[in-house]
Amino acid sequence: MRINFVKIITFPKAEWADIQARLASGLELFTLRVALEFDKYAVGEELVTEWGEKVRVIKKETVTGGVEELKLTYKYFNQLTAPMLKDMEGYDEIDILTLVPLKK
Repeated sequence: MRINFVKIITFPKAEWADIQARLASGLELFTLRVALEFDKYAVGEELVTEWGEKVRVIKKETVTGGVEELKLTYKYFNQLTAPMLKDMEGYDEIDILTLVPLKK
């Protein structure tokens, strides 16, 4: 008997509406992961959001050098808010994940 475990990926509640809209439109979603979330997800892995939507990791890029390096490599850096940047302070390793919605 095979048991499939589902891995849940979480997001700040304040971002849910934007994330849900992107996924409903079939668009890619980019998310940054540090601390306990760093190196937790792998390319090809299927995940479930807190509200039950299935997504797949299609790309994973690891930035070493913290926020300063992220500033040079992450094309959406200018869209990050001050609280988001503060949450990443002090972490040298940051994963940039690209997710896509899976068909229902």
